[in-house]
Amino acid sequence: MSNLIEWEDLKKKFIVDETYERERLKNDVERLLRHCRITGQGRVIITSGKLTAKEKIGLVISARFIANKLQKSIPESVTAEELSKYTYIQKPGVSRRTAELVNEAFVFRPEPATYRANPARIDEFLDTLGFSTV
Repeated sequence: MSNLIEWEDLKKKFIVDETYERERLKNDVERLLRHCRITGQGRVIITSGKLTAKEKIGLVISARFIANKLQKSIPESVTAEELSKYTYIQKPGVSRRTAELVNEAFVFRPEPATYRANPARIDEFLDTLGFSTV
């Protein structure tokens, strides 16, 4: 009987309902709001001047991924050209910083010059920016 109870407890911990995902999303949005906003078309507007080039790029990639979860019309991936435009960093700098983020597994490169956040590492990335969990 106790094995059945333990099994049910594990099952309840592992299989979560939609509120779990909504709470995580809400937390991530609140953390992102400290440094950026995003338009309905997906343009990321960085509102903080306190970030390094790598942090800006990671922020834009994370913001787009999260925005897509809120509004499907916003693409979850970001091109190198968009990163350059949103961060005001020239393309060679964008290329170097995205390569670092890919090597650190914070970002995926689904196709050349296109980047998408690694959902399993968004919280960790935001923590590196000083965005501790709210």
